[in-house]
Amino acid sequence: MVDLLAARGGGLPAPIQEQILNDVGPWLRAEAARNRSRPAAAVAGSHDDMLRLIASLERLPIERKREIGDWLLERLRKASEKALGWWALGRIGARQSLYGSAHPSAAARAC
Repeated sequence: MVDLLAARGGGLPAPIQEQILNDVGPWLRAEAARNRSRPAAAVAGSHDDMLRLIASLERLPIERKREIGDWLLERLRKASEKALGWWALGRIGARQSLYGSAHPSAAARAC
C-alpha cells in the first residue's frame, strides 16, 4: 500500500496529502529522534517506503515542506543515514512539480 501511495501520492488532493503526512510523519520523526518511544505505525511499510511516500507529497504548503526538509537535514547529519534521504530532500524541495501545479513549489530563496 505504501508503494502504491508513493507512486501516486503526488496526484492526490492537498487535504489527503496533509492527512498522509500527519499519519506517517510522526513515525519518521520519532525514529530520527530515537530517544523517545516510536508511535504506532500508521501504515505497514519500511522506513524507505515511508520516506519515498513523504517525498512524493507535492501539494503540501511550503511551510510543511520546510518542516519536512528540516527534519530530513537533521537525519542526514548522521553518517548512518541512507542516501535515500538526500533524494527525498531533493524531491520535497523540488521547484518543478511532477503532478501538481507550480504554486506550492519551493521558491529559490526558501531553500
